[in-house]
Amino acid sequence: MNDIVPKKNIVLYGTNAAGGVLGGIILMALRDMRFVPALIVGVIIALAGYGISRSGENRLTGKVFVAAGLLTAVSGIPIIGGIAGFIMTISGIGLIAVGVVNLVNFFKGLRSRRY
Repeated sequence: MNDIVPKKNIVLYGTNAAGGVLGGIILMALRDMRFVPALIVGVIIALAGYGISRSGENRLTGKVFVAAGLLTAVSGIPIIGGIAGFIMTISGIGLIAVGVVNLVNFFKGLRSRRY
């Protein structure tokens, strides 16, 4: 018997799915930037993540943003940019995978609420 999934959980699955898939795509798109733009964009993302992490509910999301911003900034450095780009690719794939899992849970939750 299917239990009805609470609306709060469905909303959480949906936002995590959108954030994971979009974040993964954006992270993989940012890996090939030149030094100055990568540095600027990376610092902006890291500062946004720091601002997000100050609230209690979104601490993990903020830390992920800070890490993504720092990786973006480092990826523009020619010597270690290749390693950072590889880490960004793996992280982007992981974020997309987590987003897809949350998307499946979102649709299962929606299906459980049908009458």
